[in-house]
Amino acid sequence: TYVLGVYAELLTRSCYSLLDGASQPAELVQAASQLGVRHLGLCDRDGVYGLVQAHKAAIDHGVHLVCGAQLTVSLGADQPAAGLVLLVVDRTGWAEAKGRSRVPLSAVAERAEGLLCVLRPGWSANLAGPLRDAYHGRLAVALSRDLTPADRPRVAAALGLARGLGCPAVATNDPKMHDRSRQVVADVLTCIRRK
Repeated sequence: TYVLGVYAELLTRSCYSLLDGASQPAELVQAASQLGVRHLGLCDRDGVYGLVQAHKAAIDHGVHLVCGAQLTVSLGADQPAAGLVLLVVDRTGWAEAKGRSRVPLSAVAERAEGLLCVLRPGWSANLAGPLRDAYHGRLAVALSRDLTPADRPRVAAALGLARGLGCPAVATNDPKMHDRSRQVVADVLTCIRRK
């Protein structure tokens, strides 16, 4: 028999992720509640600016808010930057999770206590090795599909990375909006961001 577990969307971005998210944090929380999603992670890029609004909405709608931030990590002069999400597990994690706009890999590895780390696309097992060692079982790899031809290689890369690191893959819809009506806004923001 197949048993459906509780789904938690951990990697949501709001309009506080400049040129990325197309909805207010409260709209995202309300939509999650209406869809029966009981746990929602708000992880705006390089900051936690939307968490106050999301927290108030989560209380009003009975949604457990998972707090975090998506960070841009510098991997060195010869490597492009890569993204990861840090999710706060406890009070120690709050002290360690400081939203900055580009952090070196060493800083992310040194401040691992109280945090869960989810790798976004762009990592290799070799580059992520220090994070595997620092996060001791609190490391995962994001896995999402957007129904394009790029899905197959992206999913294969994510699963291969998870296997190589000995960590789980975490399913995400990678939401940036609460309603399909915001798709045009999301598309315009993507075009501006990518120029």
